[in-house]
Amino acid sequence: MFTYVSLFSGMGGFDTAFNRQGFRSVLASEIDPKARLAYEILYGHAPKGDVTQIPSSDVPSHDVLLSGFPCVAFSLAGKRAGMDYRCTECHHEHLVTFHEYLRTPTCPECKGTTKPIDERGILFFESARIAYDKQPPILLFENVKGLLSHNGGKTLEIILFTLNEIGYLVDFSLLNSKHWVPQNRERVFIAASRMSPTQPYTIPSESSVFQKRKKEYLYKGLQTFSFPWPRQDQVPYSIRDILEEDVPSSYDLSLYQSQKFVSKVTKGSDIQKIGYLGKDREQCRVHSVEGVMPTITANNGGGRRPGGLILDGERIRKLTPLEVFRLQAFPDSYVTLLRSYGFSDSVLYKLAGNAVTVSLVEELASSIHHLLSQ
Repeated sequence: MFTYVSLFSGMGGFDTAFNRQGFRSVLASEIDPKARLAYEILYGHAPKGDVTQIPSSDVPSHDVLLSGFPCVAFSLAGKRAGMDYRCTECHHEHLVTFHEYLRTPTCPECKGTTKPIDERGILFFESARIAYDKQPPILLFENVKGLLSHNGGKTLEIILFTLNEIGYLVDFSLLNSKHWVPQNRERVFIAASRMSPTQPYTIPSESSVFQKRKKEYLYKGLQTFSFPWPRQDQVPYSIRDILEEDVPSSYDLSLYQSQKFVSKVTKGSDIQKIGYLGKDREQCRVHSVEGVMPTITANNGGGRRPGGLILDGERIRKLTPLEVFRLQAFPDSYVTLLRSYGFSDSVLYKLAGNAVTVSLVEELASSIHHLLSQ
């Protein structure tokens, strides 16, 4: 049986997908207490904590290293500090290489002390550290679409060339969850291999930042292989397919506001917007159940920011935690189990919003299983 290590595991989206394809976990790491507890409840073993405190000698040998290293530093929704360091003396901002990270970097201008602007942005290097020391045959990393454009492509360039430097050929793709579930969720996936033959990766024909980056890095000498990325030519599901029956009225907004939007469905897009409630246009969008949802994030759900609003019949309401879990292709039993341990709606929303889409990753896991079996 092939084995894997998952870093920044969250509630285990990668783990669910790889387990379904016959892989076995030998180690998981997650720092958030609620996510760690959820992981232990769902999989029967507790993940280790802060990855920076896990020596490589404590990591078992494994076939696949999985990493959803934190995305806030690269996301358009965050401050986008990325992997940048800032000198504490002259305030010069700069990037560092993997080996500089391992040695504790200094400012290239004044040689003074330099520190990461956002600690989360440099946690990719922890994934690289474990890959460098343990040398698993395959790596699979995931991050937000904003990684393609962050720092003019330099951040992703450092990530990919670092993987080359530590012995891996690389390929990357931009995959959208809407081809597996009714959610428009674009994510960058990076596959890396120590066992595949060197060959050019596939460059998409349509003009985009994604196409530009693939051409740019190949021109700069990136060592690549061709991973069998899945096709993305169908949008098979709508929000209606994941709705619960008999949703309590506690998830509803007012009848007056609901009736106001009943006849205003906007056609011609996978995401069918009807309108907005209040001034916070980003968090209060109302969508038809005949389209797909925009990206579910850790902020969607309860409290002051409803997010994820749908028009269900004549009701405008939030999605329930079960519906949000379905948008990430988790089994219904996960919600039932976590609720039995007292997990609140707000925590369930956050867990799902931070996860990967299981059915998408399961297809990647199947391809990786095939590569390892050759």
